[in-house]
Amino acid sequence: MTVEDSFERFVRALANEFLYQDIDKPSRMLVNLSGHELARFRDKLLMQFGIELVAGVFEDSGWNDGALVIRANEELIHLLQVACFAVRLEVHRRTASQNN
Repeated sequence: MTVEDSFERFVRALANEFLYQDIDKPSRMLVNLSGHELARFRDKLLMQFGIELVAGVFEDSGWNDGALVIRANEELIHLLQVACFAVRLEVHRRTASQNN
C-alpha cells in the first residue's frame, strides 16, 4: 500500500501498525518511503490534521475549565495525531542514522 492509494486508508493502517508494534522498531509502512515521499506525506498529514481540527471545532466543541474540547471528528483527529507521531519518529530515526 502506498500513500497515493488512499490517504485515509494509509493513515488508518499506519495508526494500527503503530498501536500494535514496539515503538522502538521502524514502521514497516514508512521505512520504504523516500525522503521526498515522507516529506510529502508529512505535509499532507499536517494539512489534513489542521482541517479536521477546524472542522471539529465548528461542528461540535465547547470550553471546559479553560480548555477547548472538540467532540466532532474525534476518531479521524486521533488517527491523524498518531500518524503525525509515527512520522515524527521516522524522521528522527533517519536524522539520527545520518548523524552516525
